[in-house]
Amino acid sequence: YENREFGFSITYPSGWIAEEPEPNELGMVAGFLAPGEDIDNAQNYVTLQIEELPANQDIKLEQYTNSVLQNLEGSYSDFQLLAEGDMLLSDQPAQVLAYSATIDQIPYQILLAYTIKDKRAYIVTFYALTDSYMQYENDAKEIINSFEFL
Repeated sequence: YENREFGFSITYPSGWIAEEPEPNELGMVAGFLAPGEDIDNAQNYVTLQIEELPANQDIKLEQYTNSVLQNLEGSYSDFQLLAEGDMLLSDQPAQVLAYSATIDQIPYQILLAYTIKDKRAYIVTFYALTDSYMQYENDAKEIINSFEFL
């Protein structure tokens, strides 16, 4: 999958389906459905979001991480951070967070990886039902690690 407008590409395993949503307020630019998932009721999938950051501020990865964690803690009453670490996305310093939360009364385990480049945050998120996480984890990590700036 290649997105020239935002200057990135991602590869995904066979059996997964790439989808581009209509322009939206969440900054979602691409989604990847696990094999057998229904786009109208997907439960195991990867999304790619782009967040425009304030042009007048130089937001560092650490500041962005603090903001993300505050947002998650405020959004989910049962938010639980499982792991946090540094990584590279397309040779850029990046952050990865693994957490669990209940979304629409369904327990999820989520892997979130992001980097900042040119006043934009590039966010790749793997959502999986808690019971399905292990089944799709390697594919999702492969997708996340394949992210490349063009």
